[in-house]
Amino acid sequence: MSSTSRDVAKFIATVSAHFPKPIKTSGDPKTAEQAEALWTTTIVGFLAPFPPDILDKAALHILETRTRKGEDKWFPEPAELIRVCKLMQRNAAFKATPLLSHGAKDQGEWSAARIELANEMIQTETGREAARKGWIGALWDFARKFARLPQPNELGDVKAVAKGLDDDLDRLERGEIDCPQAKALLRLGRNVQAKRAVLAAKIDGLDHEKPKPVAGRAAAAGGSR
Repeated sequence: MSSTSRDVAKFIATVSAHFPKPIKTSGDPKTAEQAEALWTTTIVGFLAPFPPDILDKAALHILETRTRKGEDKWFPEPAELIRVCKLMQRNAAFKATPLLSHGAKDQGEWSAARIELANEMIQTETGREAARKGWIGALWDFARKFARLPQPNELGDVKAVAKGLDDDLDRLERGEIDCPQAKALLRLGRNVQAKRAVLAAKIDGLDHEKPKPVAGRAAAAGGSR
Protein backbone atom coordinates (compact mmCIF):
# COMPACT_ATOMS: atom_id res chain seq x y z
CA MET A 1 0.00 0.00 0.00
CA SER A 2 1.39 3.38 -1.01
CA SER A 3 0.74 6.81 0.46
CA THR A 4 -1.28 9.61 -1.07
CA SER A 5 -0.08 13.18 -1.47
CA ARG A 6 -2.21 13.98 1.59
CA ASP A 7 -0.34 11.37 3.65
CA VAL A 8 3.00 12.85 2.58
CA ALA A 9 1.70 16.36 3.31
CA LYS A 10 0.90 15.22 6.85
CA PHE A 11 4.45 13.86 7.18
CA ILE A 12 5.93 17.11 5.89
CA ALA A 13 3.80 19.21 8.25
CA THR A 14 4.80 17.08 11.25
CA VAL A 15 8.53 17.18 10.58
CA SER A 16 8.73 20.75 9.25
CA ALA A 17 7.17 22.05 12.47
CA HIS A 18 10.56 21.29 14.04
CA PHE A 19 12.90 21.26 11.03
CA PRO A 20 12.09 24.07 8.54
CA LYS A 21 11.93 23.42 4.82
CA PRO A 22 15.23 24.33 3.10
CA ILE A 23 13.64 26.49 0.41
CA LYS A 24 15.69 29.47 -0.72
CA THR A 25 14.09 32.22 -2.82
CA SER A 26 14.84 35.77 -3.86
CA GLY A 27 11.90 37.08 -1.85
CA ASP A 28 9.48 37.17 -4.75
CA PRO A 29 6.17 35.53 -3.59
CA LYS A 30 5.58 33.87 -6.96
CA THR A 31 9.08 32.43 -7.05
CA ALA A 32 8.71 31.20 -3.46
CA GLU A 33 5.43 29.50 -4.31
CA GLN A 34 6.94 27.77 -7.33
CA ALA A 35 10.00 26.67 -5.35
CA GLU A 36 7.86 25.16 -2.58
CA ALA A 37 5.60 23.42 -5.08
CA LEU A 38 8.62 21.84 -6.80
CA TRP A 39 10.16 20.84 -3.47
CA THR A 40 6.89 19.29 -2.27
CA THR A 41 6.41 17.38 -5.51
CA THR A 42 9.91 15.95 -5.17
CA ILE A 43 9.34 14.82 -1.58
CA VAL A 44 5.98 13.26 -2.52
CA GLY A 45 7.72 11.32 -5.29
CA PHE A 46 10.27 9.89 -2.88
CA LEU A 47 7.87 9.07 -0.01
CA ALA A 48 4.65 8.03 -1.79
CA PRO A 49 5.88 4.40 -2.27
CA PHE A 50 5.88 3.90 1.53
CA PRO A 51 2.65 3.05 3.42
CA PRO A 52 1.05 5.75 5.61
CA ASP A 53 1.86 3.92 8.85
CA ILE A 54 5.54 3.78 7.86
CA LEU A 55 5.53 7.53 7.24
CA ASP A 56 3.99 8.07 10.68
CA LYS A 57 6.68 5.92 12.30
CA ALA A 58 9.41 7.65 10.30
CA ALA A 59 8.21 11.11 11.33
CA LEU A 60 8.18 10.07 15.00
CA HIS A 61 11.63 8.50 14.67
CA ILE A 62 13.07 11.69 13.16
CA LEU A 63 11.61 13.86 15.91
CA GLU A 64 12.88 11.50 18.62
CA THR A 65 16.43 11.07 17.31
CA ARG A 66 17.32 14.22 15.35
CA THR A 67 18.66 17.42 16.92
CA ARG A 68 18.72 20.91 15.43
CA LYS A 69 22.47 21.31 15.10
CA GLY A 70 24.48 22.41 12.08
CA GLU A 71 23.05 21.14 8.81
CA ASP A 72 20.56 19.00 10.74
CA LYS A 73 18.51 22.06 11.65
CA TRP A 74 16.78 21.82 8.26
CA PHE A 75 14.20 19.37 6.94
CA PRO A 76 15.93 16.04 6.19
CA GLU A 77 17.21 15.48 2.67
CA PRO A 78 15.58 12.75 0.51
CA ALA A 79 18.39 10.25 1.14
CA GLU A 80 17.86 10.47 4.90
CA LEU A 81 14.06 10.25 4.54
CA ILE A 82 14.31 7.11 2.42
CA ARG A 83 16.84 5.54 4.80
CA VAL A 84 14.60 6.16 7.82
CA CYS A 85 11.49 4.85 6.04
CA LYS A 86 13.30 1.66 5.00
CA LEU A 87 14.52 1.24 8.57
CA MET A 88 10.95 1.57 9.85
CA GLN A 89 9.82 -1.04 7.32
CA ARG A 90 12.47 -3.51 8.43
CA ASN A 91 11.70 -2.85 12.09
CA ALA A 92 7.99 -3.47 11.47
CA ALA A 93 8.70 -6.66 9.52
CA PHE A 94 11.03 -7.85 12.28
CA LYS A 95 8.29 -7.48 14.88
CA ALA A 96 5.56 -8.98 12.73
CA THR A 97 7.37 -12.00 11.27
CA PRO A 98 9.35 -14.72 13.09
CA LEU A 99 12.99 -14.70 12.11
CA LEU A 100 13.99 -17.70 10.05
CA SER A 101 17.46 -19.16 9.78
CA HIS A 102 17.94 -22.34 7.76
CA GLY A 103 14.27 -23.14 8.19
CA ALA A 104 14.28 -22.77 11.96
CA LYS A 105 13.11 -19.86 14.07
CA ASP A 106 16.01 -17.73 15.12
CA GLN A 107 15.23 -14.78 17.36
CA GLY A 108 18.48 -14.76 19.30
CA GLU A 109 20.28 -11.52 20.07
CA TRP A 110 23.19 -12.61 17.87
CA SER A 111 21.13 -13.92 14.96
CA ALA A 112 22.09 -12.74 11.48
CA ALA A 113 18.83 -10.81 11.20
CA ARG A 114 19.44 -8.95 14.48
CA ILE A 115 22.96 -8.03 13.41
CA GLU A 116 21.77 -6.83 10.00
CA LEU A 117 19.02 -4.78 11.63
CA ALA A 118 21.47 -3.18 14.08
CA ASN A 119 23.79 -2.32 11.19
CA GLU A 120 20.92 -0.53 9.47
CA MET A 121 19.74 1.23 12.61
CA ILE A 122 23.04 3.00 13.16
CA GLN A 123 22.66 4.61 9.71
CA THR A 124 20.76 7.45 11.38
CA GLU A 125 21.46 10.80 12.98
CA THR A 126 21.72 9.02 16.34
CA GLY A 127 24.30 6.67 14.84
CA ARG A 128 26.33 9.52 13.39
CA GLU A 129 26.34 11.36 16.70
CA ALA A 130 27.36 8.16 18.52
CA ALA A 131 30.21 7.58 16.05
CA ARG A 132 31.47 11.13 16.44
CA LYS A 133 31.32 11.03 20.24
CA GLY A 134 32.56 7.52 20.91
CA TRP A 135 29.50 5.51 21.97
CA ILE A 136 28.67 3.81 18.66
CA GLY A 137 29.52 0.36 20.04
CA ALA A 138 27.08 0.74 22.92
CA LEU A 139 24.40 2.00 20.54
CA TRP A 140 24.92 -0.94 18.18
CA ASP A 141 24.68 -3.38 21.09
CA PHE A 142 21.41 -1.80 22.24
CA ALA A 143 19.94 -2.01 18.72
CA ARG A 144 21.00 -5.64 18.40
CA LYS A 145 19.56 -6.65 21.75
CA PHE A 146 16.25 -4.82 21.54
CA ALA A 147 15.72 -4.52 17.76
CA ARG A 148 15.23 -0.77 18.08
CA LEU A 149 17.07 2.44 18.84
CA PRO A 150 16.98 3.80 22.38
CA GLN A 151 14.35 6.34 23.35
CA PRO A 152 15.63 9.78 24.42
CA ASN A 153 15.30 8.84 28.10
CA GLU A 154 17.46 5.74 27.50
CA LEU A 155 20.36 7.45 25.75
CA GLY A 156 22.00 8.38 29.05
CA ASP A 157 22.28 4.72 30.01
CA VAL A 158 23.74 3.81 26.62
CA LYS A 159 26.36 6.56 26.91
CA ALA A 160 27.13 5.48 30.48
CA VAL A 161 27.87 1.92 29.29
CA ALA A 162 30.34 3.29 26.74
CA LYS A 163 31.98 5.58 29.30
CA GLY A 164 32.30 2.72 31.79
CA LEU A 165 34.12 0.65 29.21
CA ASP A 166 36.32 3.64 28.35
CA ASP A 167 37.25 4.08 32.00
CA ASP A 168 37.94 0.38 32.56
CA LEU A 169 40.13 0.14 29.46
CA ASP A 170 42.01 3.24 30.53
CA ARG A 171 42.75 1.69 33.93
CA LEU A 172 43.81 -1.59 32.31
CA GLU A 173 46.19 0.23 29.98
CA ARG A 174 47.78 1.96 32.99
CA GLY A 175 48.03 -1.33 34.90
CA GLU A 176 45.73 -0.16 37.68
CA ILE A 177 43.56 -3.29 37.63
CA ASP A 178 45.44 -6.19 39.19
CA CYS A 179 43.66 -9.46 38.63
CA PRO A 180 44.37 -12.82 36.93
CA GLN A 181 42.12 -11.84 34.01
CA ALA A 182 43.74 -8.42 33.42
CA LYS A 183 45.53 -9.38 30.20
CA ALA A 184 42.43 -11.05 28.78
CA LEU A 185 40.30 -8.05 29.70
CA LEU A 186 42.83 -5.71 28.07
CA ARG A 187 42.67 -7.72 24.84
CA LEU A 188 38.88 -7.64 24.99
CA GLY A 189 38.88 -3.89 25.54
CA ARG A 190 41.18 -3.32 22.58
CA ASN A 191 38.95 -5.50 20.43
CA VAL A 192 35.98 -3.37 21.49
CA GLN A 193 37.91 -0.27 20.48
CA ALA A 194 38.73 -1.77 17.08
CA LYS A 195 35.12 -2.81 16.50
CA ARG A 196 33.91 0.69 17.33
CA ALA A 197 36.18 2.08 14.62
CA VAL A 198 34.82 -0.47 12.13
CA LEU A 199 31.22 0.46 12.95
CA ALA A 200 31.95 4.17 12.63
CA ALA A 201 33.60 3.62 9.24
CA LYS A 202 30.40 2.01 7.92
CA ILE A 203 28.15 4.95 8.72
CA ASP A 204 26.99 6.96 5.71
CA GLY A 205 27.23 10.73 5.82
CA LEU A 206 30.02 10.78 8.40
CA ASP A 207 33.28 12.58 7.74
CA HIS A 208 35.60 9.62 8.17
CA GLU A 209 38.72 11.23 9.48
CA LYS A 210 41.14 9.73 11.97
CA PRO A 211 39.72 10.09 15.48
CA LYS A 212 41.34 12.75 17.58
CA PRO A 213 43.26 11.39 20.60
CA VAL A 214 41.53 11.81 23.92
CA ALA A 215 43.75 13.45 26.50
CA GLY A 216 44.64 11.19 29.40
CA ARG A 217 43.52 7.99 27.68
CA ALA A 218 45.63 5.31 26.11
CA ALA A 219 42.56 4.01 24.26
CA ALA A 220 38.80 4.41 24.18
CA ALA A 221 36.21 1.69 24.02
CA GLY A 222 32.75 1.60 22.44
CA GLY A 223 30.11 -0.63 23.96
CA SER A 224 30.06 -3.79 21.86
CA ARG A 225 31.40 -7.08 23.00
